[in-house]
Amino acid sequence: MISRRNVWMVLLVLIPLSTSMGFGEKLGIRLRTSRIQSFSGSYNDTTVMSDYVNPGTSYGVGINHRITDNYSLEVGLDVGWMAVKKAFKSNPSKEPVFLIPSMYFTNFVHFPLGRVIPFVQLGVSIVPWKFTLDGPTGETAQFEGENFQKMSFAFHGGLGVEFRITDTFSMYGEGVFTYLFCRDQFFFGKGFTEQTILRLGGGLLFYPLH
Repeated sequence: MISRRNVWMVLLVLIPLSTSMGFGEKLGIRLRTSRIQSFSGSYNDTTVMSDYVNPGTSYGVGINHRITDNYSLEVGLDVGWMAVKKAFKSNPSKEPVFLIPSMYFTNFVHFPLGRVIPFVQLGVSIVPWKFTLDGPTGETAQFEGENFQKMSFAFHGGLGVEFRITDTFSMYGEGVFTYLFCRDQFFFGKGFTEQTILRLGGGLLFYPLH
């Protein structure tokens, strides 16, 4: 389990990096919406996570600093959730979800081909995930008397393509895998494993001060 001390250590690294970007012509804002789904991992000894939850949606916003034409850094926030399938609901009138918010730091390597810019991304994130009883803002679910939630560490990586519409505005698409280190046998048993989540989506990237 990630301790509060480790969370603060990561934040102390991310905050100076983000503030050192400064406001300049290469500081951009990224808006993202994606479809997310379980790619691997299990909920318990008998059920894989992809059978337990439906694909869901995530939304994100980030601050991107294009350091060179081939490299940029980004910090941001993302929140997504996947609803528990009907067969596993204890109360049909409720909408329990697997909620996955995150604070992320990502490195981008760009390969400019005119206005078409393929890219590779790799980063880390802190994910205070949880299962809820009714919707993303609902009460936290319980597992054998304990809150079914944890602050976990994650790696993510993927590929994408940016389409430069103007010098200050782009659209992009991406596919990203996130590997979430959420396993905790003491609290959640041996059946609940690390999770891999696939994100497919895209959004807008603009540089207001260009």
